[in-house]
Amino acid sequence: MQILIIDEQYNEKKDSCRMRRAVRAVVYKHDVILMIYSNKNGDYKFPGGGIEKGENEEEALRREVKEETGYDISVIGEKIICACEYRKYDDDEFVMESNYYVCSINDGQGHQDLDDYEKELGFVPFFVSAEEACRINISILGSGNEPAWTKREVLVLEKLLEANPQMTQIAQIVGKCIKHTCLPETLIN
Repeated sequence: MQILIIDEQYNEKKDSCRMRRAVRAVVYKHDVILMIYSNKNGDYKFPGGGIEKGENEEEALRREVKEETGYDISVIGEKIICACEYRKYDDDEFVMESNYYVCSINDGQGHQDLDDYEKELGFVPFFVSAEEACRINISILGSGNEPAWTKREVLVLEKLLEANPQMTQIAQIVGKCIKHTCLPETLIN
């Protein structure tokens, strides 16, 4: 697993801030990945979100992906990236730890169950190439209108693009597990 420190302030502030842990799904389907596109901001983010009290990472990941995309996760594979960032909004300081897992989804898509802010942002699930999602997100960085997560998602997308052959292999293994109902111990959550 690779750890990304997004903001330098993370190292200085992590002990004095509120901590938020989140999980995010990296779902490959052929040569594209499942992302959430915001019609309002024009950016892409990985499906997922915060872990609620009483949930473990797997439960939170399944719930968040279902709510944001309408898809059910069939297999949760390897945790591949942990992205850590420091955020400040007015007087609120917190550290965001996002854990990215390679996942597979079932074919049938149900309905989204979005929060009000997600509806306002016009979240829609979208299969897109990692290159295109990264290019779009980079184009809005520095505009002053980008969401706080855009920088994080660009860095994660860049890491996935660098590791493309390895990620394709992991995605194929996870995909085979769906068909053969097997899961190597190295991919068990």
